[in-house]
Amino acid sequence: MSEEHRIKAKIYTSEKIHFNKEDLESDYYRADVLFKGVDKRVPSYIGRVYINNTKAGYDTSVDPKDGYVGYYTVFGHAECLGDAGHCDELPETRFGEIPTPKKKADYYITITDHLKRIGKDTEDYYVTVIADVCEPPRIGDEPVDLENVIKIDKVAIELYDKDLD
Repeated sequence: MSEEHRIKAKIYTSEKIHFNKEDLESDYYRADVLFKGVDKRVPSYIGRVYINNTKAGYDTSVDPKDGYVGYYTVFGHAECLGDAGHCDELPETRFGEIPTPKKKADYYITITDHLKRIGKDTEDYYVTVIADVCEPPRIGDEPVDLENVIKIDKVAIELYDKDLD
C-alpha cells in the first residue's frame, strides 16, 4: 500500500508496566505481552508491537533494536457483512462460549529474549501498538471509525516460572 493511501489510526501506548529487577533476574522460561479484551468491532488490522519505544510511529522499522517484538492480527467486524443474525451474540452452550464477531478477544506475543535483553536496564515498560489498517468495505450509510481502531481493555506482561518437576 502506498504511503499516501495508508490509513493512519491513533497509536496505542499502554500505561506503565513495572517489574522489580529481581523478578526479571529470576529463572523464568517464558515472558508474554498479553492483550486482554481486544475489541473486534473495528476494521481489520495488523497490530505491530513495540516495547519501550513510545515514539514508535508508522515509519518505525520492524527491527528489534527499535523495540519491535512481533504482531497480532484482528479480523475486524466494523460492519456485519453476513445475512441477518450473522453477527448476533449467541448464547453459551454446555461446552462453553461460542465465539462471535462481537466478542472481544485476547492475544499474546512471546517476548522472552527481548525482555531478558532489556530487563537488565529498566524496571518500567510501555507497550506501543501501531495499527496497519485494512480499509473496510462500505456498506450502508454508517461511517466506519478509521481513527480509533485499537481498543484494548488491558495490557500486561506475564512471566512463567520453570517447572520444578
